[in-house]
Amino acid sequence: MKRIYLAIIVILGCLSVESTAQSFYFGPKAGLSVAYQQWNQSDRSPILTLHGDLLVETTDFDGRGSIFGQLGFHTRGSGIRVRNFLNNNIGNQQFKFNNISLGAGIKKRLDIDASPVYYYMAGIRLEYTLSNNLTEIGSNQFTGGFLFDPYVRDFNYGITVGGGIEFQAFYNVVPFIEFSFMPDLSKQYDQFESVQFQDPVTNNFVTYGAKSIRNLTLEVTLGVKLFREVIYVD
Repeated sequence: MKRIYLAIIVILGCLSVESTAQSFYFGPKAGLSVAYQQWNQSDRSPILTLHGDLLVETTDFDGRGSIFGQLGFHTRGSGIRVRNFLNNNIGNQQFKFNNISLGAGIKKRLDIDASPVYYYMAGIRLEYTLSNNLTEIGSNQFTGGFLFDPYVRDFNYGITVGGGIEFQAFYNVVPFIEFSFMPDLSKQYDQFESVQFQDPVTNNFVTYGAKSIRNLTLEVTLGVKLFREVIYVD
């Protein structure tokens, strides 16, 4: 994990130096996420969430590739259909983890002279969990595998791979659409022991076995890059 932290620091450091020395791009991007989780005990269903980032990217006038960095808000999670054993109702229960995500990586355009321009990218991420809905889940009328706050990991890390299309609207404005796959390498939730818990609906004591959860997310993003040009005058 220390290697992941070091790699992010090095890449963002290089990006900062590059951006202060010459022109660069910056701007917002946001879109729809298909969030899914790998549980070690049962299958989950994907849920739809939202995400948004602020990005900065070096220029790439020669087609050799650029370095990008981004910081934003992403909701990870999954869903499950559960049954209320008191009235036999079926409900949908969603597990959500609201994360601040810091990412950096490399972007390569296939043909910088084409219109539009297609590109692919790869990078790494470090995420911090701001909040979750586990308390809400524990107090509602459905039961579907309780999770407990002490076992939620505050920091997680993973990779980002994907690609997109850039449209040159104006000289200094570049809209784009991007598709990303974001698997976590660490565990969002790591309950390494069995836990006895009193069900708030039935008041019965239930023993929950060890659980581990990893996030997998597909994202579709719309954004715009604004060009900040630095002109040197002798």
